[in-house]
This record gives sequence, C-alpha cells and structure tokens, in this order.
Amino acid sequence: TGIGKTLGYLIPAALYLERNSTHKIVIATSTKNLQAQIQDKDWPLIERRFPNIKIATLKGKSNYICHRALARQYSHYMGAGSTWQEKAAWIYMVLFSHETEGDLERIPYGIKHWLKPIFNLIQDIRADKHCTKSLCVPEECVYGKHLLNAKAAQIIITNHHKAALLSPDILDCSRALIIDEAEKFGDNVRHALSITIKSGDIRRLLNRINGTPKRKGFLQIIKGVL
Repeated sequence: TGIGKTLGYLIPAALYLERNSTHKIVIATSTKNLQAQIQDKDWPLIERRFPNIKIATLKGKSNYICHRALARQYSHYMGAGSTWQEKAAWIYMVLFSHETEGDLERIPYGIKHWLKPIFNLIQDIRADKHCTKSLCVPEECVYGKHLLNAKAAQIIITNHHKAALLSPDILDCSRALIIDEAEKFGDNVRHALSITIKSGDIRRLLNRINGTPKRKGFLQIIKGVL
C-alpha cells in the first residue's frame, strides 16, 4: 500500500497512448474509492506531462441520477401532504443534478443522514431503473453524457462489473485491460453477468402497483381513469 502501484501502470499506459492516439486503455477496479483516487489524485500528478490524453470515469447506471425520473417524483415529494423533509430532499436532488455530474456517490453522508426521505428518492431516480437504449437521449441523460465522455477518452476508468459489459465501440478500440484489485475480479464478473432480485426491489414494485397510504399506485390510477 502506498508504494505507487497506480502510477506504475498509469505512466506506461499514457506513454503508449501518446504514440497510439486512436487506441484506448481500460482500467478496471473493484472499489469506487480507487476509481476516485485515480481520477482525482493520481492522474493529476502526471497530467501536465500528457496534456493531450483524455481520461474519463464510467460507472454502472445505478451510480447516476435520471433527470426524467426526478421530474416524475415532483407531485409525490412536493405535494400538499408532503413533509418538509420530503420537499427538502427533492429540492436538494434538483440542485445536485444541476451543480454536479450526477454521480450519486458524491452525495455527502451527512445529507443522507439528515434527510431520511432522500434514500428512497435515490432508489426511485437511479438511472438503471429507467435508462434504456430506446429511451435514452445521451445529450440529455446523465449516464449518456458519461458514456459519451468515455467514448471520447483514451483512458477509461471503470469497475470490474462494468468492464465485463462495456459496449463494443469502446472495447474494439481498447488495446489493454488493466485489472486493479485483481483478486476480486472473477467474483465481480460472475456477479455482473448474473441477475439478483432483492426483497426491497420486490417491495418497491408492489408499492408502485398497489400504492401506499401516501402515494397512489398503478391500480388506483387505472381505476380512476376507468
């Protein structure tokens, strides 16, 4: 720990890309903390030496906000029967979506602890719950913008899960995959290629269908229309 392993592969990668500008190199880590370290701490140490090389971080859709989903939550969180915490949570997420790159990991723990409703709101507006190829407009979608940045970059920092699911237009230009925290790579890839259904996901789906004391469900809405 702390002996410069990251720079040990970043510098050779940058030197290679300096001579092969149309190629890409993918760096896959197991933890989000290491992705942030590479982007925010390690790369800036050598960035001036390689001014023409673009670097981007690409996480899974579950890490990003969906603007359209947030807009759809307006009536629930800002309605007449909403608590001040629910209203504050929705307003905070609107400001967050405009002032940041939409990475949910950037929300401070203190905010989540203070505004309890923000946890359920985050679950409802995650891009993986709403973003599909048919619905996504990359220029307007948070995940789409990060994906476009990754396609334009030469060094792409991602995670083990995402590395197994990268699009062909990125993989076809990639000449190397650098696996950091490699002891976890096999398990993470197997998990990425499997489907996990959690009890919380089922509960939220049933609440959307049946409704709750504070929120109409699909069945109630359909009955109202009929």
